[in-house]
Amino acid sequence: ILARKTLMGAKKNTSKVKRFVVGVAGAPGSGKSTRAKQVVHIINAIQGEECAVMVPMDGYHYTKAQLDEFEDPKEAHARRGAHWTFDAEGFVSTVEHIAQHTDECIYAPTFDHGQGDPVDRGVCIERHHGIVIVEGNYVLLDTEPWNRLRHVCHETWFIDCDIEESMKRVYTRQTRNGTPP
Repeated sequence: ILARKTLMGAKKNTSKVKRFVVGVAGAPGSGKSTRAKQVVHIINAIQGEECAVMVPMDGYHYTKAQLDEFEDPKEAHARRGAHWTFDAEGFVSTVEHIAQHTDECIYAPTFDHGQGDPVDRGVCIERHHGIVIVEGNYVLLDTEPWNRLRHVCHETWFIDCDIEESMKRVYTRQTRNGTPP
């Protein structure tokens, strides 16, 4: 249903915008990435072509090496995932650029949970991608520079999830990747 709504919204707005951008936010483990990937897959299946793509905020985590350079590296590593452990300006600027520039291929980083660091140029937003699903914990955060995303997104969704369930998911993901319990 969300994919059809997004597709219909994108079709209604194509004369006004270059790309239709949907922001998906929620707590860690709420299912943002899973839902965003599903919506992209469904939209592309409905259209019979690859017209939608997902851009994950996780690609803008500061690397472990960058966290080592923080004033308190131990705290930075322990709190990785907090809004200040992301290249927020880089993420927001990239999303703004994606929304306005359809005449070029724009690369964005993704995140390798096994490696624990971003992967440069992990996703390419190409000319034919008219719908971009942007997902991350802080897509709806109301502080600079995150709050600029509200002006870029044509629609925003919040994935609400029971906190116990989301924490179970995070625990499973982290321990599967080698983090000690």
